[in-house]
Amino acid sequence: MADSKEHQSADMRIPEAYLSTVLTKLMETPKFSDLKFVCEGQEIKVHKAIVCTQSSVIDKSANNEFFVEAHKGRIEMDNFDLPTVKRMVEFMYTGKYSEISHEISKTATLAVEDTGPKAAGEETERTKILEILKIHVRVNAIADYYDIPTLRDVASSKVDGIFARIGFSINIFLDVLKETMGITSDKGLYQVLGSAAANHLEELILNENFRAIDIMKDGFGGSLLFACAQLMTTTRSSLKTERELHQQTRRELATLRDRKRNLGI
Repeated sequence: MADSKEHQSADMRIPEAYLSTVLTKLMETPKFSDLKFVCEGQEIKVHKAIVCTQSSVIDKSANNEFFVEAHKGRIEMDNFDLPTVKRMVEFMYTGKYSEISHEISKTATLAVEDTGPKAAGEETERTKILEILKIHVRVNAIADYYDIPTLRDVASSKVDGIFARIGFSINIFLDVLKETMGITSDKGLYQVLGSAAANHLEELILNENFRAIDIMKDGFGGSLLFACAQLMTTTRSSLKTERELHQQTRRELATLRDRKRNLGI
């Protein structure tokens, strides 16, 4: 009987795809909504049961009687641009957010017009990558501001993944660093940038645009120093291993020479 009950329980689990569809429909309809996010004059209707359970900051604003937002049933979010607010809401309902938007194609088009046909392909690709990186940085910033840990970590991971895929480009890195500094205090994102910088520190130090940045502002400087310390520790460990291997090889060669000598070879 126990096995039968367990089998029935497993069969009655709600598929994730179904839940995702339901939450997506809930996001797309204002019905039953009991809270509004307002950004750039546009209202986004949401449900407290969805957003407050994921953000302690939104929860306090929406439900604390001492907060004006709780009485008005609306939270002003003009510290961020509208696409970023929409991505945050999308993630809260679906567990993901879109990287594609009209702002990317518009910026890429302007880049092509500025560079001309010869370098259009490379410049367009660079511009698209940079705009996508900036999208993730802004999402990280809003997640950090409203205390949405999962979204914050997902955005940082996406930045890390793009850098790992495209390799290091000093121009892209500097643009992303400038975008990041001042809008987020997330240690995770600064660790990603610090690690990337530590592996190309010589190249960065020789760049006048990098030298002009106050690297100790926000969390980047500390993350860079920590990444450099880790890199030095790893290098020392590798050198120690190589030295021990070299010494072992010398001992083995000496032993081999002694055996040959004893054998009269």
